[in-house]
Amino acid sequence: MSSEEEGHTYAEAGVDIEAEQRAIAALTRWLGKTLEFRREEVLDVGGHYAGIYRLGDGRVLSISTDGVGSKLMIARMMSKFDTVGIDLVGMLANDIVSVGSTPVAMVDYIAVERSDPTLLQEVGKGLYEGCRQAGMVVLGGETATLPEIVRDFDLAGTVVGLCREDDLVLGSEIQEGDAVIGLASSGLHSNGYTLARKVFFTWNSYSPHDPLPTDTSRTIGESLLVPTRIYVRTVLDVLKEVRPHGLAHITDGGLTNLRRLKRGIGYSLEEWFAIDPVFVAIQRLGNVNWREMYRTFNMGVGFVIVVDPADAQSVLDICRTAGQEARVLGSTFEDPDQRIIVKKPHRIVL
Repeated sequence: MSSEEEGHTYAEAGVDIEAEQRAIAALTRWLGKTLEFRREEVLDVGGHYAGIYRLGDGRVLSISTDGVGSKLMIARMMSKFDTVGIDLVGMLANDIVSVGSTPVAMVDYIAVERSDPTLLQEVGKGLYEGCRQAGMVVLGGETATLPEIVRDFDLAGTVVGLCREDDLVLGSEIQEGDAVIGLASSGLHSNGYTLARKVFFTWNSYSPHDPLPTDTSRTIGESLLVPTRIYVRTVLDVLKEVRPHGLAHITDGGLTNLRRLKRGIGYSLEEWFAIDPVFVAIQRLGNVNWREMYRTFNMGVGFVIVVDPADAQSVLDICRTAGQEARVLGSTFEDPDQRIIVKKPHRIVL
């Protein structure tokens, strides 16, 4: 076994990305057949970040569904639930803006083991704050009490966005030599928590209230509960001034999300942000190799904008004005294998 393959993995923690992809493929074989019912209205975008439905007159609706996942277990351990709603909005709204669409409304689904007004009030606070940041409204939702199905609670939702079909950004314009701009993340966002929890609380006997070993100014629980950064307003500002060639929300699967944008394109990433201490702690304590880290977590880059090199400085300036840390990570190149090559701070190939 090579050094690149040694150490604990996400699959060992209980989430096998390849098996998950196979399972999704088995499901979508049937779901894809529903296109025949509305074929003319649906824009087939493959495995992109949102589904696209034509409304007529050149307008389209984009739609995405997601949940917060096992980050909710950290919230329970910390008895702090006022930020998980931000995570839900962030996961959904960031997906919608990744196709160049403006997120406008959402519905939520909360399944609980038992009714708990205090819990729901705190979740509601987070949903409000997330929607404030994204400029969206909650139109409704569903709360289900399911003691025989749900342990504790689960939180999911759906967001819809609107734009003109001509304004969609689906990656088709990406070409060799484009600039790859990364927008800094706030931490883990809402992905990889099965592995993170195994590292801290199972393979090592830490409490969420213990100091983070790589940054003792904060606790492990505080580090894991930092809410997902919402990029909507920054990206919409970019879209007003620049025509990006591709937009990518870096979520579950880490940098492999870049492969959603266009076939035959690889990414050579020569620069990076400083690695957040929470990622370093997971890697060290869990003996997780760096390749596995970059294909599981966002590793400090929560969103990517691919543009013509001539537009790179304009995008950086817009991000700076919006208070969003951003930098040119590298460039694209033609590659049938769609390799993602990280040269700094760790030399890996995905």
